[in-house]
This record gives sequence, C-alpha cells and structure tokens, in this order.
Amino acid sequence: MLTEKSKARYQAEKRADVDMELLEAYGGHDTVCVIGSAGGTMACGVSTSGLFLKMPGRVGDSPVIGAGFYSDSEVGSAAATGVGEDIMKGCLSFSIVDRLRQGIDVQDACKSALEEHIARLHRSGHKTGSMSVIAMDREGRVGAASNKKAFPFVVGGMDSSCEIYAVVNEGGQMSVIRPDEAWLVAYQGD
Repeated sequence: MLTEKSKARYQAEKRADVDMELLEAYGGHDTVCVIGSAGGTMACGVSTSGLFLKMPGRVGDSPVIGAGFYSDSEVGSAAATGVGEDIMKGCLSFSIVDRLRQGIDVQDACKSALEEHIARLHRSGHKTGSMSVIAMDREGRVGAASNKKAFPFVVGGMDSSCEIYAVVNEGGQMSVIRPDEAWLVAYQGD
C-alpha cells in the first residue's frame, strides 16, 4: 500500500544502481497462499504485495497459473512464494500437482519439485533467490518445501482449528515440524 511510510522508504532506498538479479523476497512482505478443499472441490488463491523496488510493469509469479499456483480437484493444489522471477522460470506449482497425480506423497512432491527446479536453474548458471512452496492433496494432507532455513505456514480446518507448522531446511535436508513457543519466539523471519 502506498502509505507515507512506505513511500518514504521507497524514496530513501531507490537507486539507479540496484541490481534486479540480487533483489530478495521476504523482506517485510510476502505472498499469501491459500489452499482449500470442500465437497470434493479444491481451490488455490494467491496475493502479493510484490517485490520491493520492482521495475515498473513487473509481473511476478502470483498471477501466473502453473508457476505461482495450480489446483486440480482430482489430486491437489500447490502455491509458491519467494522471488517470482525464479519461480516463473518453470511451472513450479504445476510440477508439484503433477507429482501428486503420479501418486507421490505431498511432502515428497513439494521437496522433489523444488529441488529439481533449483538444480535446473543452477545448471543454467542462475543463482536462485528464496523460494518456498506449500501443497495439499485431495485427502487434506499437507506438505511444504523451502530453500530458506525455515518457512512457517498455517493449517486450518473447517472446524476452526488452526495449527502452525514450519518446514526446516538444514543443509538441504527438509522436514516439517510443529514448532513450539521457544522456536516461534526465536524465529527471525517475516
């Protein structure tokens, strides 16, 4: 939103020498990804404030079907957040849902799709920024993956239940945890 505070920050940090390849996501903003299921139908939605200091006319991954989000009621839904320019260099969310279609577990689908996507970008000489994904299969099982050290997310139910989870990435080994209060207090992310 264009508040006086955000406008002042933009004016203070705007410089002609900003390297767009080095801009990083998660710095005080993030994409909101929502996956839902009811009555055998699944849906996925995303919304973002966009990358700070983005070039005029920039379109990120959020509105791009297959990159920023993808949903197929027969198998599941996935959504991505992070540096959109990196996410759009492949159909990351579609890739996760396609793995679900092949019968791959939702957590393994998230992890393998993200790792394959990053490896392909690295093979082409591209240094990747932060990327995280979430997914849910048609049975309501959730998964997540990230190339960040930690990426928290929330899982809610139709009964108004709400649980905080986090995917923790330690040297490429990803696991989904239910963080305790101490972890949440120590977390330094968004």
